Amino acid sequence: MKNNGPVKGNYSGLPPRVAMYYEDLKESVKNIFWTLKPGGKLAIIIGDSTVNVKKNSDDYDN
Repeated sequence: MKNNGPVKGNYSGLPPRVAMYYEDLKESVKNIFWTLKPGGKLAIIIGDSTVNVKKNSDDYDN
């Protein structure tokens, strides 16, 4: 992860690693927004929700 400073957003209840991930993602989307041509589109695909070798069970319907 690029962001090594303190987390700026309100991510209460999330592990610090996840909060930093969201901060990095937010910054990336801002940069991508400014590089898109007018009418351009963006798709972000996130592979999974594994944190510390544990899946977030709330992400899946059992």
